[in-house]
Amino acid sequence: MERRPGTLGFRFFKRSMDVLVSGLGLVLVSPFLLVGAILVRAGSPGPILFRQVRLGRDEKPFVIYKFRTMRVEAPSHVGAEDLKETKEDLPKFAGFLRMSRMDELPQLWNIFRGDMSLIGPRPMMEAKYQVPLYEARKSQKSDPFLVRPGLTGLAQLRMECRHDILEKAKNDGEYVAKFSFKQDFVIFFKTIPMVLGLIFRKG
Repeated sequence: MERRPGTLGFRFFKRSMDVLVSGLGLVLVSPFLLVGAILVRAGSPGPILFRQVRLGRDEKPFVIYKFRTMRVEAPSHVGAEDLKETKEDLPKFAGFLRMSRMDELPQLWNIFRGDMSLIGPRPMMEAKYQVPLYEARKSQKSDPFLVRPGLTGLAQLRMECRHDILEKAKNDGEYVAKFSFKQDFVIFFKTIPMVLGLIFRKG
């Protein structure tokens, strides 16, 4: 196994903050979790939560949780951004849940459990479903699988690369290469205005 990136002190601090922020976050956003559940149930029949196997640190599989923004008949191994849907195909409120990032709030539980981190590479699906992305990641000098995947990160901020496999992999590798408190700090505070901007631009 390759050596973990970053110092031992930073890795301990990062995990401590993940537990603290996600635990507190689950309490504080509980009203939004309730609203999200109501919107999903009102939008279309089916389960409230969407569950999908993703690859975590050291390529260990885990189940990621999101509010369901696709119809139940949609393929379970396809991500929302890759699914060819028209507005008519989407459940009601799906656009709002995705745009506001409210659909990702259940991932706070994944962070609290240790499957994910607040900040890190994108949590990709099993390699058999995303062979080109997996190979592009493994070709990076800094392996994105050495750290926990994140709720937000470089690739999530650079949304123009969302459909470019090589750029996704490069951003994930760049994050690991620069693994540090400074980088996490910058990403965290850039994510806030980005999400707010998406909400108000659509509004």
